[in-house]
Amino acid sequence: MAKIQNKSFASSKSSRMKKKQKHSKFPNKIDSEVSSDDELDYDEINNFSEEKRPIDQNQEEEFDESPQEKKIRLAKEYLAQLETHDSLKNETNDNSLDHSNLISNHLKDILLEKKGKLHRNHADRISTKDDIIIMKNGHRKSITALALSYDGRFVFTASKDCYIVKWGCECGKKLLKVNVYDEFNNDIKSTSINVKKNGPINALALSSDYKFLASGFSLSILIWNPDSLKIIHTFSGHRDTVTGLVFRRSFHQLFSCSKDRMIKVWNLDEMNYSESLLGHHDCITAIDAYVNEKCLTSGGRDGTIRLWKIPEESNLIYLADKISTIDCVKMINDNHFISASDDGSISLWSTNKKKPLTTVFNAHGDGFWITSLACIKNSDLFASGSYNGEIIFWKIHACYKKIEKKMVYQIEGFVNGMEFDQECRFLVAAISQEHRLGRWFDRNIKAKNVVHIIPILLNDDQKSI
Repeated sequence: MAKIQNKSFASSKSSRMKKKQKHSKFPNKIDSEVSSDDELDYDEINNFSEEKRPIDQNQEEEFDESPQEKKIRLAKEYLAQLETHDSLKNETNDNSLDHSNLISNHLKDILLEKKGKLHRNHADRISTKDDIIIMKNGHRKSITALALSYDGRFVFTASKDCYIVKWGCECGKKLLKVNVYDEFNNDIKSTSINVKKNGPINALALSSDYKFLASGFSLSILIWNPDSLKIIHTFSGHRDTVTGLVFRRSFHQLFSCSKDRMIKVWNLDEMNYSESLLGHHDCITAIDAYVNEKCLTSGGRDGTIRLWKIPEESNLIYLADKISTIDCVKMINDNHFISASDDGSISLWSTNKKKPLTTVFNAHGDGFWITSLACIKNSDLFASGSYNGEIIFWKIHACYKKIEKKMVYQIEGFVNGMEFDQECRFLVAAISQEHRLGRWFDRNIKAKNVVHIIPILLNDDQKSI
């Protein structure tokens, strides 16, 4: 078992005197759990139907029905909407499949995905197309971070030129561009934060309901409206540069990490600070989270990875095989994760073991540093990128004891960030002339600061953008 440390959490004085708040889910989500896998929450159906169906207020006032009748009506509307879903239409073309079973299986998949337990196998089915979409003329300097919306419609990028750009994935065009300094100066007039201390944007995170975009702006965290790219709120508290941000899936709980060796937890429903997590002995280089209330961090040169369990106020420590800087971590599911180091190694871990299950050394060739990782949660597919411009697609075998190389995509430049579309339709990659956090290598003048959308074909259903 991995080593457990208790009482390593440091909270503010006021938070110690108050009862620990339970972070709420999205306002449109139900707080109670369903009783079985075959049941779907009627409150969730209600929200789904109200979002998709225009409401006539006069007609609603005249319509009188009991709560039970309303549940039945909403359930019928929800099933009718499922029948028009593209994926369900494709499956119904097969006469051997019973229509009622298709709907039942689809409802079960929705429930499992909501809980973070729906596993998909993609690695053996993927292939790429030649019509790569390249989104350019957005940044003059190297791209440092990107964030993809949950539905795959928009991608946000940030760079060393202190601009945030919003792109449309389907059209491949720039939709919005803002100068963070200008927006920050306009928003900060009533506060005491020193603007001169703030530098490039090193991290981006987007909530799964597309309500909040968070950016790490040196010592501060800026919360934006993704539609208009206007600042909603500013958090301060870190003592050094913010290096990573991640939202908990289906929640408005934000985790941030910094060079000050601290992880901070923020509640965006109430726009307040929750607590700080202490334990790393060096700058924290990466952070990730999933559905449950915990986050995964890498401690850079301290050679450790920590899994922070927020409710239990404890953390598990995982030790690297040899001394190296752990630069990237990604959670595959609640029980497994992957890490990458500056020595070119990629490791697969179980949360129940303090040593990796398997490690691939020199994954991108001898001496090539792993600069980014991306994975589809609860699947067997992930990708790694290096400063030689190589993106490798990997398969995780069912036993979690082997990692297999499946496909390679080559481009000129540093791969500073990647994200998969949740339906495995494409991979978004930020390609730049320099590393996102520094200038340890000579600037690659042959490369361009662009965003690549790499379409992915699934061999059985040919899903792509």
